[in-house]
Amino acid sequence: MKVTLIDMNTKGVKTMISALGICRGNDCTEDTLKKALEAKPVPHMSVLEFGWVCLKVEGVSVKTRIQLVRHRLFSTMERSTRSINMEQAKCIIPKTAINTYIYDSYTLALDDYSTALYEGLTPEDASYLLPMGVETEFFLAGNMRTWFEYFEKRLCKKHVQDEHYRLAMEMYKLIKDKFPMISQAVPCKACGKCGEKE
Repeated sequence: MKVTLIDMNTKGVKTMISALGICRGNDCTEDTLKKALEAKPVPHMSVLEFGWVCLKVEGVSVKTRIQLVRHRLFSTMERSTRSINMEQAKCIIPKTAINTYIYDSYTLALDDYSTALYEGLTPEDASYLLPMGVETEFFLAGNMRTWFEYFEKRLCKKHVQDEHYRLAMEMYKLIKDKFPMISQAVPCKACGKCGEKE
Protein backbone atom coordinates (compact mmCIF):
# COMPACT_ATOMS: atom_id res chain seq x y z
CA MET A 1 0.00 0.00 0.00
CA LYS A 2 1.31 3.41 -0.96
CA VAL A 3 -0.29 6.83 -0.45
CA THR A 4 1.17 9.97 -2.05
CA LEU A 5 0.20 13.62 -1.65
CA ILE A 6 -0.54 14.91 -5.17
CA ASP A 7 -1.98 18.38 -4.57
CA MET A 8 -3.59 20.71 -2.03
CA ASN A 9 -4.79 24.29 -2.02
CA THR A 10 -1.70 26.47 -1.93
CA LYS A 11 -2.51 28.43 1.22
CA GLY A 12 -3.97 25.48 3.12
CA VAL A 13 -4.90 26.37 6.69
CA LYS A 14 -4.43 30.11 6.01
CA THR A 15 -7.40 30.00 3.62
CA MET A 16 -9.59 28.46 6.32
CA ILE A 17 -8.44 31.05 8.87
CA SER A 18 -9.24 33.86 6.38
CA ALA A 19 -12.70 32.41 5.74
CA LEU A 20 -13.36 32.23 9.48
CA GLY A 21 -12.21 35.86 9.78
CA ILE A 22 -14.86 36.88 7.24
CA CYS A 23 -17.48 35.04 9.28
CA ARG A 24 -16.38 36.52 12.61
CA GLY A 25 -15.55 40.01 11.34
CA ASN A 26 -12.07 40.02 12.86
CA ASP A 27 -8.60 38.56 12.54
CA CYS A 28 -8.41 34.87 13.36
CA THR A 29 -5.60 32.46 14.15
CA GLU A 30 -5.11 28.68 14.18
CA ASP A 31 -6.27 28.77 17.78
CA THR A 32 -9.53 30.48 16.70
CA LEU A 33 -9.98 27.76 14.08
CA LYS A 34 -9.40 25.04 16.68
CA LYS A 35 -11.99 26.61 19.00
CA ALA A 36 -14.51 26.86 16.14
CA LEU A 37 -14.13 23.13 15.50
CA GLU A 38 -14.57 22.36 19.21
CA ALA A 39 -17.60 24.66 19.64
CA LYS A 40 -20.50 23.22 21.64
CA PRO A 41 -23.17 22.20 21.00
CA VAL A 42 -22.38 22.38 17.27
CA PRO A 43 -18.86 22.69 15.78
CA HIS A 44 -18.35 25.22 12.97
CA MET A 45 -17.48 22.56 10.35
CA SER A 46 -18.17 24.60 7.19
CA VAL A 47 -14.84 26.40 7.57
CA LEU A 48 -13.12 23.09 6.73
CA GLU A 49 -14.53 23.28 3.21
CA PHE A 50 -11.88 25.87 2.32
CA GLY A 51 -9.04 23.35 2.62
CA TRP A 52 -8.55 20.72 -0.09
CA VAL A 53 -6.27 17.69 -0.60
CA CYS A 54 -5.74 15.19 -3.42
CA LEU A 55 -3.96 11.86 -2.77
CA LYS A 56 -2.87 8.98 -4.99
CA VAL A 57 -3.54 5.52 -3.54
CA GLU A 58 -1.83 2.39 -4.85
CA GLY A 59 -1.85 -1.26 -3.83
CA VAL A 60 -5.20 -1.63 -2.09
CA SER A 61 -7.90 -4.14 -2.95
CA VAL A 62 -10.97 -3.39 -5.02
CA LYS A 63 -12.94 -4.53 -1.93
CA THR A 64 -11.56 -1.66 0.14
CA ARG A 65 -11.91 0.74 -2.79
CA ILE A 66 -15.61 -0.12 -3.05
CA GLN A 67 -16.11 0.88 0.59
CA LEU A 68 -15.02 4.42 -0.31
CA VAL A 69 -18.22 4.77 -2.37
CA ARG A 70 -20.03 5.28 0.94
CA HIS A 71 -18.11 8.53 1.35
CA ARG A 72 -19.94 10.21 -1.52
CA LEU A 73 -18.38 13.68 -1.45
CA PHE A 74 -14.88 12.57 -2.48
CA SER A 75 -13.85 13.06 -6.09
CA THR A 76 -12.15 9.98 -7.54
CA MET A 77 -10.48 8.71 -10.69
CA GLU A 78 -9.59 5.00 -10.78
CA ARG A 79 -7.56 2.70 -12.99
CA SER A 80 -9.88 1.22 -15.62
CA THR A 81 -10.08 -2.53 -16.15
CA ARG A 82 -11.83 -1.71 -19.41
CA SER A 83 -8.66 -0.43 -21.02
CA ILE A 84 -5.84 -1.88 -18.88
CA ASN A 85 -4.62 -5.47 -19.18
CA MET A 86 -4.71 -6.93 -15.66
CA GLU A 87 -2.75 -10.15 -16.34
CA GLN A 88 0.15 -8.96 -14.16
CA ALA A 89 -2.09 -7.67 -11.37
CA LYS A 90 -1.39 -8.62 -7.80
CA CYS A 91 -4.03 -9.65 -5.32
CA ILE A 92 -4.18 -8.55 -1.70
CA ILE A 93 -4.24 -11.18 1.04
CA PRO A 94 -5.68 -9.65 4.21
CA LYS A 95 -3.12 -9.28 7.00
CA THR A 96 -5.75 -10.68 9.35
CA ALA A 97 -6.18 -13.92 7.32
CA ILE A 98 -5.43 -17.06 9.31
CA ASN A 99 -5.47 -19.66 6.51
CA THR A 100 -3.72 -17.88 3.65
CA TYR A 101 -3.70 -21.02 1.46
CA ILE A 102 -7.38 -20.32 0.76
CA TYR A 103 -6.22 -17.35 -1.32
CA ASP A 104 -4.46 -19.66 -3.80
CA SER A 105 -7.68 -19.28 -5.80
CA TYR A 106 -6.39 -15.84 -6.81
CA THR A 107 -3.95 -17.60 -9.15
CA LEU A 108 -6.81 -19.51 -10.76
CA ALA A 109 -8.83 -16.33 -11.24
CA LEU A 110 -5.89 -14.55 -12.91
CA ASP A 111 -5.30 -17.63 -15.12
CA ASP A 112 -8.99 -17.58 -16.12
CA TYR A 113 -8.64 -13.87 -16.91
CA SER A 114 -5.62 -14.54 -19.17
CA THR A 115 -7.44 -17.42 -20.87
CA ALA A 116 -10.46 -15.20 -21.52
CA LEU A 117 -8.23 -12.58 -23.19
CA TYR A 118 -6.50 -15.29 -25.26
CA GLU A 119 -9.92 -16.54 -26.40
CA GLY A 120 -10.83 -13.06 -27.62
CA LEU A 121 -12.77 -11.49 -24.78
CA THR A 122 -12.21 -7.77 -24.28
CA PRO A 123 -10.37 -6.70 -21.12
CA GLU A 124 -13.67 -5.17 -20.01
CA ASP A 125 -15.53 -8.51 -20.21
CA ALA A 126 -12.60 -10.56 -18.88
CA SER A 127 -12.36 -8.30 -15.82
CA TYR A 128 -15.56 -9.88 -14.45
CA LEU A 129 -13.38 -12.86 -13.57
CA LEU A 130 -11.08 -10.83 -11.31
CA PRO A 131 -11.52 -11.28 -7.54
CA MET A 132 -12.39 -8.42 -5.19
CA GLY A 133 -8.91 -8.84 -3.74
CA VAL A 134 -7.24 -7.62 -6.94
CA GLU A 135 -5.23 -4.45 -6.34
CA THR A 136 -6.18 -1.11 -7.79
CA GLU A 137 -4.97 2.48 -7.78
CA PHE A 138 -6.84 5.76 -7.80
CA PHE A 139 -6.81 9.48 -7.04
CA LEU A 140 -8.95 10.60 -4.11
CA ALA A 141 -9.68 14.30 -3.53
CA GLY A 142 -11.88 16.16 -1.13
CA ASN A 143 -12.23 19.23 1.00
CA MET A 144 -11.20 19.01 4.64
CA ARG A 145 -14.79 18.63 5.85
CA THR A 146 -15.09 15.49 3.72
CA TRP A 147 -11.73 14.21 5.04
CA PHE A 148 -12.73 15.05 8.62
CA GLU A 149 -15.97 13.08 8.37
CA TYR A 150 -14.15 10.20 6.64
CA PHE A 151 -11.53 9.94 9.40
CA GLU A 152 -14.23 10.06 12.09
CA LYS A 153 -15.69 6.90 10.56
CA ARG A 154 -12.56 5.00 9.41
CA LEU A 155 -9.87 5.52 12.06
CA CYS A 156 -11.10 2.92 14.52
CA LYS A 157 -9.54 -0.56 14.53
CA LYS A 158 -12.50 -2.04 16.37
CA HIS A 159 -15.16 -1.16 13.79
CA VAL A 160 -13.28 -0.92 10.46
CA GLN A 161 -11.92 -3.65 8.18
CA ASP A 162 -8.13 -3.92 8.75
CA GLU A 163 -7.02 -2.94 5.23
CA HIS A 164 -9.34 0.06 5.20
CA TYR A 165 -8.17 1.13 8.65
CA ARG A 166 -4.52 0.99 7.49
CA LEU A 167 -5.40 2.98 4.34
CA ALA A 168 -7.19 5.63 6.40
CA MET A 169 -4.23 5.84 8.78
CA GLU A 170 -1.74 6.32 5.89
CA MET A 171 -3.90 9.10 4.44
CA TYR A 172 -4.37 10.68 7.86
CA LYS A 173 -0.61 10.78 8.48
CA LEU A 174 -0.06 12.72 5.23
CA ILE A 175 -2.91 15.16 5.77
CA LYS A 176 -2.39 15.98 9.46
CA ASP A 177 1.02 17.50 8.72
CA LYS A 178 -0.61 20.00 6.34
CA PHE A 179 -3.88 20.46 8.26
CA PRO A 180 -3.16 19.77 11.98
CA MET A 181 -6.75 20.44 13.06
CA ILE A 182 -7.74 17.15 11.37
CA SER A 183 -6.43 15.34 14.47
CA GLN A 184 -9.71 16.32 16.12
CA ALA A 185 -11.41 13.80 13.83
CA VAL A 186 -9.77 10.74 15.39
CA PRO A 187 -12.90 8.92 16.59
CA CYS A 188 -11.59 7.27 19.72
CA LYS A 189 -10.80 10.65 21.19
CA ALA A 190 -14.55 11.21 21.03
CA CYS A 191 -16.04 7.76 21.72
CA GLY A 192 -13.26 6.26 23.83
CA LYS A 193 -14.77 2.77 23.38
CA CYS A 194 -11.82 0.77 22.11
CA GLY A 195 -8.91 2.76 23.53
CA GLU A 196 -7.23 3.04 20.11
CA LYS A 197 -4.79 5.92 19.85
CA GLU A 198 -3.24 7.66 16.83
